[in-house]
Amino acid sequence: MRLTYIGHAAAVFDVGGVRLITDPVFSEPLYCNTLWHYPPLALGIGDLPPVDFIYISHHHGDHFDPASLARFDKSAALIVPALDAGWAPPSTSAQRDRFHRAVRALGFKTVHVLGAWETLDLAPNFRVTMVPAATAEPDSSLLVEAAGTTAFVQNDNYLGDTVVAELARRFPVVDVGLMFSGSSIGYPAVADLSDEERWSEAQRRRYEYFFPKAVGYLAALRPRLFVPFANDLSWLAPEDLWINRLCRIHPAEFVNYLEAHPVAGVRPMLMQSGDEWSAASGLVRRGVLLDTNRLFEEMADYARTLAPAAAELRARERTVDTTGLRDLFLQRITAACRATRAAIQPIHRLTVYLRVTGRVPHEFTLAFGGGDCRVSEGAPSGEWDLRITVDDFLLVRALRGEIEFQEIRNTRWRISHPRGYSEAIRRFWLWLCVDVDSYLAGFEEPVAPASECAATDAFL
Repeated sequence: MRLTYIGHAAAVFDVGGVRLITDPVFSEPLYCNTLWHYPPLALGIGDLPPVDFIYISHHHGDHFDPASLARFDKSAALIVPALDAGWAPPSTSAQRDRFHRAVRALGFKTVHVLGAWETLDLAPNFRVTMVPAATAEPDSSLLVEAAGTTAFVQNDNYLGDTVVAELARRFPVVDVGLMFSGSSIGYPAVADLSDEERWSEAQRRRYEYFFPKAVGYLAALRPRLFVPFANDLSWLAPEDLWINRLCRIHPAEFVNYLEAHPVAGVRPMLMQSGDEWSAASGLVRRGVLLDTNRLFEEMADYARTLAPAAAELRARERTVDTTGLRDLFLQRITAACRATRAAIQPIHRLTVYLRVTGRVPHEFTLAFGGGDCRVSEGAPSGEWDLRITVDDFLLVRALRGEIEFQEIRNTRWRISHPRGYSEAIRRFWLWLCVDVDSYLAGFEEPVAPASECAATDAFL
């Protein structure tokens, strides 16, 4: 087995000329002109040999990129998770169905939809096993067995304790673990907090959540080689560059953390785009390993080369016609509330204040309670639990189902929760970014190409 790391959650497994690629995403910027690969990708689609199988772990834009997939030969077979009864919770069925429809629309001749723990033989002595998630997001991981080597491709699947225990039971020996140790989410940068509070919350997320969780996965699965994975996206638009110092969790940071919290039998192996590994040859680097002591300085240098294109993309967004935003919001969100009543039930009491800025400024209130949600115009009359400030052109596009609220969440809105982050707020985010997104995407309306949050094709 020869492993080639492409970037983020993309890697190629080559077994005797039969090739599997995972989550091929070459487009950027991702998430509505928010995130770029950094370090930049050393390999584009044109640099790859033909692939036979393509695994897509889940629907998020940094893992499922139709623009990149359109560049592959349609004779390659897709492998996707069933996201059925083997996953939890079942309320994600709308998102699953939408994902599967989008996959089938790509035009590939063969699509393998694997259930939880189902295996597929790709070639003699080359097989994969689908690993489910026991968490709220409909995600998956893949276990690859080939030529005497076992590799676990976690991507950013949060797994859940029951899945981790079952994975360890089924596969007591893992040679290589391409595993997650951080997240490309702009919180707490997007929160209305003081600089001190933001820094404290960013450190808490690192050292009390992400790193201990990752160590727990490593301790349970004990991969002989651990490759930090699905964590090379950065905020490179000039107005967002500062967020990296707060929220960018570089793989080397977690490797340093492991020195103080070692896991017996686990050895870290940092890989960058283009690097290769095999049991016979070991690690072969394509270029010089990034100097993490100069990470932000070199990142800023690279961002300056992207600045003209980033500015053009951001300016193009603002050409969206936001006329009629008020009626559109009240109509679509009211209808979404009716259609997703089951998902609203667990939110309990919560008041959300939506403050819209831009050419058509406005205010809306969502009041949850008693298993229902009242949608109204204007600011709340009393206290609110969560305030979201968002540009009108982004809100209009989300209401039309052209982009997802989940896409906006990285940096494109500001939030405040003065009474603390509660379970009700967490459930609200799940409702908005899973159920409402899925519902709104069902509306069929034309999308004006000139107004899209388009991705550049720099690496295609």
